[in-house]
Amino acid sequence: MSRRTPHFNACNVLSTAPAATTLWPFETSKNSVKPGEAVVLSPESPVPKRFGARDWQQLVRPRLDVAWFPADGVFLNLLELPTTDPVEIASMVELQLDKLSPLPVNQVAWSVEVLGSAEGGATAVLVVLAERQQVEERLGALEQRGYVADRIEVGLVRELEAVVQGDGLWLLADPDLAPGVVIAVWRPGGRWRRVDLLHLPQAPESVAGFLVKTLTQTAWAAELDGWLEQIPPVRLVAPEALAEAWEPALAEWSGQPVARRAPSSAPVLAARTAMEQLRGTAGSLVPVEHTVRNRQKFVDRLWIRGLGTVGIVYLVGVLGYLALLTYRRQQVDDERVYAKQLALQYTNALTLKAQVEVLEEQVNLRFAALDCWKAVADNLPASMTLGSMNFVRGRTLRVDGTASDGARPEVLKFSTDLAKVTVRDGHLFAKVKAPRIDTRPGGTVSWSFEADLNQPEAQ
Repeated sequence: MSRRTPHFNACNVLSTAPAATTLWPFETSKNSVKPGEAVVLSPESPVPKRFGARDWQQLVRPRLDVAWFPADGVFLNLLELPTTDPVEIASMVELQLDKLSPLPVNQVAWSVEVLGSAEGGATAVLVVLAERQQVEERLGALEQRGYVADRIEVGLVRELEAVVQGDGLWLLADPDLAPGVVIAVWRPGGRWRRVDLLHLPQAPESVAGFLVKTLTQTAWAAELDGWLEQIPPVRLVAPEALAEAWEPALAEWSGQPVARRAPSSAPVLAARTAMEQLRGTAGSLVPVEHTVRNRQKFVDRLWIRGLGTVGIVYLVGVLGYLALLTYRRQQVDDERVYAKQLALQYTNALTLKAQVEVLEEQVNLRFAALDCWKAVADNLPASMTLGSMNFVRGRTLRVDGTASDGARPEVLKFSTDLAKVTVRDGHLFAKVKAPRIDTRPGGTVSWSFEADLNQPEAQ
């Protein structure tokens, strides 16, 4: 049944024969197809993946896969339908299937090929029927070889549409395309009258007689139906060897010369098949539910592969994250060990620094004590007696002693002189406090004062 097709970027046509399987790839353009290099395979070899595999690229560049069905497995019926609408044609044929089909309707696959206009605005159509089981078996066999057929048609029928263009009795035979069969097309007076698929006997010498006998019976029946008055010109479309073998008997039977022509070559017929299928004007024996099932399988396979790819990417990401996390943890552990080492080194450094500062302070105090002793010795008046000299907290010099009651001015002068003492370009004392003078019994006084050394504070 003819179906409108979406846009396809490519089309493959597959022909299977006992000797070899041939696949013709085509690239599509607006109104033509560009053939690629034909691929010849052994009868059981799988189809190369670049021609048969269906993956995500089908979403970007859709491809139509067509296969030829053997002509000896079909039935042909010619009808004239009072419409030119393809949708109505299909519906009308479907209503008559129970009369046209030699098998129960649920056991046949069928398609419609529009042959041309007929009288009274009618349309001549050729109904092609095949046993559904055979069609499904062929689809299954092709799928096992890696080729999912979207359309199936009969190559000899496509040849019929191309060559039958005028009046006459047309006989189409092509042993390479459809061995053992001949299509007889009766078209007298420019009107399609009858299309028969003749199964030839196996003995070559009996074929000519079989054709004459069968055509005679058809002519008698046509005369009784009233659409044939005389034998039309015979036009034989067959290879040269067959034409030479059949021509004498056919010429004698028809009483007129037989017009001969060679059938189309397989590549030409494949290109014609691709063009018609891409236009959506050709029929297909593939059941609708089979096409829907294949489409669903394709979508499910894409989902499964997509989810599998996402899962693999996620797994790789998780493994990469875990590896990075392990690496970072190792780095942190190394940094911690290094930090502990630095902390120990820092503690040791602080200890050493403290020890150095203590030593420096001790050295400074040692020199400061000598400087203080010298300053006191140099500036102590004769009227004053030194009692003691001590360091308080290592920074404050405390001096005390006694003097006569009249030596109070000397005590003040002594504290003032100490404040002015300089050593190594600096004052020895940062601050000298005012002396404390206390009167003692016996006419003497006790004095004391404190002086802050001009030394930096210990860190």
